[in-house]
Amino acid sequence: MRPKVVVLIESGNHAYEIRDLTQAGYSVVYLTSGMYKNVPEYLEMAEEVVRDKRLFEPDYFVQKLDELSGRYEIACIFTTGDFMIPLVTQYCKDKGYRNLDPSLAQSLRNKHEFREKQRELGFPVPSFRLCRTVEEGEAFLAEMNKALVFKPVNGNQSEGIRLVYTTEELQAAYETLQLLSRFTKGVVEDSEYLLEEYIPGPIFSCEFIKDSSGVHMLGVTNRYLGQPPSFVESGFIFPYQGVETEAVIQETYAFIERFQFDFGPCHIEYIMDNDGRLYILEVNPRLFGFPCYWLINQAMSINIFASLADLYVTGEFTANTEAAKVATLFEYYPPTEGYISIDLQSLESSEAGPLWVMNHAPQSRFVSSTSSNNDTLLSVLTSAATEGECIAMAQSVCDAIEVTVRTKPKVPYLA
Repeated sequence: MRPKVVVLIESGNHAYEIRDLTQAGYSVVYLTSGMYKNVPEYLEMAEEVVRDKRLFEPDYFVQKLDELSGRYEIACIFTTGDFMIPLVTQYCKDKGYRNLDPSLAQSLRNKHEFREKQRELGFPVPSFRLCRTVEEGEAFLAEMNKALVFKPVNGNQSEGIRLVYTTEELQAAYETLQLLSRFTKGVVEDSEYLLEEYIPGPIFSCEFIKDSSGVHMLGVTNRYLGQPPSFVESGFIFPYQGVETEAVIQETYAFIERFQFDFGPCHIEYIMDNDGRLYILEVNPRLFGFPCYWLINQAMSINIFASLADLYVTGEFTANTEAAKVATLFEYYPPTEGYISIDLQSLESSEAGPLWVMNHAPQSRFVSSTSSNNDTLLSVLTSAATEGECIAMAQSVCDAIEVTVRTKPKVPYLA
């Protein structure tokens, strides 16, 4: 008799899903390309771990999944890693597993296809252009005569996204894209990129689940971003209850209806301009990234990864979506280039809450810049009855820590 398992393909949460699924009674087979960090002790909880850089090759991906189906009874297949979504959804459709429609998944993952679809369906969109060379970008930059946002067509977590004002900045962003593509062995595409009009304003996101019976709104998050040119997220409050919340939720329902979003979790990011108009920045068919699963778990007292597995197995999302608490996340990024270490002075915290602090620089660590969410030095997560209590708790952590920076000055014309 074949063991019954859930197949998780590429974690967007350092393999925390394996731990939480195992605790909920699921046996997990985990497939990873090895591109992203996974916590070793959680990998050990899996029934089997398949590490293979070739998983991004479509034919090879199908071959590995078919081999697993010969050894296991597969209850469901899903991913929380952005780059695997098109492959996973296509396989699920071909083999009869529940998941998002693969053609929709592909159009959501490709930023240019998504912008075209938005415009076709009547959503407001910034001016944009798909470019394949630096020269094409320079022409659009000159035509617009204003700051533009440079985006890889299938990037992830702010990587490669940059605000450009000049042709020199455009060239630097293009060169960064080439490096990023080489680092990911072509997973991040470098043959084309998107340039679009920069719209300043506050950022919000909405998390929801679509199942066979309807839509389950988890909540709205307001987001704090660092200063341009990079768009790095530095803070979240969930669920956010500001005056903008209702507009965000209504625009989310409009997205679900017009795009015919048919199944699974989804994360939508919005920006609101000075006139109060909402623009969808991007849509990811998964919930917001690590460690934001903690915000949902704390606010709603659920195991969100186990609830997602239940969704893929049964077609129904049955977890509680009424928040009894507020949860926040604040990130601390490098203030300057140099060797940086953080001393938490034996600060007591726990993933169980209400305070969880992750120190990403306990020893001296060299940092050169802040260009993506992966550059954070400290994550401070809090949960309490009110937003004010959460913020006060986070401030007490900041008051307690000591940051040590060792750096050397540079002669400007030699730098």
